Amino acid sequence: MTRYWQAYVVKKSHWRRLASIQMAAVALALAQQNPALADECNKLPPSSVSVRLLESDIQTNYQRSTAVLKGMSDRYADPRITLLGLTLGKATASARVATQLLRDPTGRWECASHQAQVEIGYQPITLYVGREFPEGSCAFKEIYQHELRHAQTYRDHARAIVPEIEATLRERFVSEEPTRGPSGSTQARIQSELNDRWLPYIRRLLSAVESQQRDIDTPEEYEKVSKACNGDIQRFMRR
Repeated sequence: MTRYWQAYVVKKSHWRRLASIQMAAVALALAQQNPALADECNKLPPSSVSVRLLESDIQTNYQRSTAVLKGMSDRYADPRITLLGLTLGKATASARVATQLLRDPTGRWECASHQAQVEIGYQPITLYVGREFPEGSCAFKEIYQHELRHAQTYRDHARAIVPEIEATLRERFVSEEPTRGPSGSTQARIQSELNDRWLPYIRRLLSAVESQQRDIDTPEEYEKVSKACNGDIQRFMRR
């Protein structure tokens, strides 16, 4: 993670220098074409970014066998692991841009203020217990409680990364200066950058939760669960 962040900072700094040069060139051209419009651009409100956390109820599914659950996640690819239940969260990230803009009388240039709205989270979060364990049984309850820890980890991780995402996007997009460019280009440029650069970045942050999920499944935790319910779970695991 550290190596990635260093590379990201270098690339972001380089990108911002190029963007500043391009913006200055467009601003100069705009002012030369129509000085009055250049003044009007300063009346636009500052651009803004908001990040909304998507939270949903935990879905449950008790209809799948432990063998089927085993093949549903790379987290448990080790053939020595007997899977009793599983919890999966689907990483979700989307972005949309609302734009206020002004165009010069020639229709060739525009300046714009952007309000970017980003939504992130895990939707859905689905908790599975193998159908071999009847609902209401001791084994079912033990496995269910273990899987609830995985479900809460998804929720906690999404909540924890919101400030980082918000700060990063604000540093990039929030500016007192409006965005300038050829007519019809500014909103499309911002939306494209969000889709191509920042949504993949957010999804990588969301996917980082998998290391935390593996940390829950320690040998000690497996031993505790297996010995519960007078050995019923342990006997199933030895089949």
